[in-house]
Amino acid sequence: MKDFKNLKKNQKRIFAVVIAIGIVLFWRGIWGLADLFILPSNELLSYIVSVAAAITILLSSHYMIKGLI
Repeated sequence: MKDFKNLKKNQKRIFAVVIAIGIVLFWRGIWGLADLFILPSNELLSYIVSVAAAITILLSSHYMIKGLI
């Protein structure tokens, strides 16, 4: 974090753009893998499974974080 504070304003902006591109590309890859592997023959059921998995992950991580505080 100390190194980030020492960057110039233009360097921080470029760094932010690079990080944003990395996040978008990561999300695109996860989305594509989900389309390929989570019930590709049944789109509706694939969405339902994805939402259920997401809710489970989010709820479990919330409880884990509460335990750490």
